[in-house]
Amino acid sequence: MHILKYFDSHCHPYFPDYDADRAEVLARMQERGVGGVVVGTNLETSRQAIELAREHDFLWASVGSHPNHTEDFNISKFEELARDPKVVAVGECGLDYFRFEKGSQAQKFEQQIAFAQKLGKTLIVHCRNAHDDCYSFLQKARINGLDVPVIMHFFTGSADMA
Repeated sequence: MHILKYFDSHCHPYFPDYDADRAEVLARMQERGVGGVVVGTNLETSRQAIELAREHDFLWASVGSHPNHTEDFNISKFEELARDPKVVAVGECGLDYFRFEKGSQAQKFEQQIAFAQKLGKTLIVHCRNAHDDCYSFLQKARINGLDVPVIMHFFTGSADMA
């Protein structure tokens, strides 16, 4: 294990943008003492996040379904992935009213909040133009015993709202 000097709580090195130089980027991270959580945004990228994390002792993974992914959501498939010891978080999940109407985002977000609570894992939240609703869901979860760390990854609200 390497000593980590810096930690990126949210990275996506499995993105195709890194296909040409992924190995070099990861080598530089390791050389410079940078660790990170490779964040899943749907079932497939959650699998990719775990795979990368397994290959590198300075990476960990999250599993989740981003609000912009509209495919059918089945929490049980994510539960299987979350058993991996490299999985430290649930997300990227949340609400995004910039790109999509409310639709089924709320139900999926609530399921992932409960999932993080059940597993005792950090919740990684994406909140874009949905501040009041996002706050309400997190407050409701807190009142109901949410005691896991929450990372607000994407937030477009005001400093007062934050």
